[in-house]
Amino acid sequence: MSLPRRQFLLALAVLGAGAGMIRVLFDPFRSVPDEVRRVLRRHFGEEVAAADSAARFIADYSAKVLADAEREGLPPRHQLEADALLALFQSSNILAVVEGRAERLSYDKLFDPLRTPCTNQLASSG
Repeated sequence: MSLPRRQFLLALAVLGAGAGMIRVLFDPFRSVPDEVRRVLRRHFGEEVAAADSAARFIADYSAKVLADAEREGLPPRHQLEADALLALFQSSNILAVVEGRAERLSYDKLFDPLRTPCTNQLASSG
């Protein structure tokens, strides 16, 4: 009696895990701003994600992604996450916030290596 029950529970666990993986792999994100906000919240917490500077970054970065999507299509979720994090690192003082050297997030505009190479926050010594 316990063997079929174990097999049934194992089958349920496998199906549940499989359904979760399918959702993660194939579920397109609802909107670019929501996805970028989710990335910020996941990596840096609600306080950073809710900051005014973060809202400006999310708006600017989302506009850039959507403009690029007209030519290339939307990137997959994992690529959007990696690109959003790199853009945030290059365009804001998020590392100083995480390290405790700054109290709040500061963001002015997206880093553009061709137009404003000196604004790369990763290259700053401060």
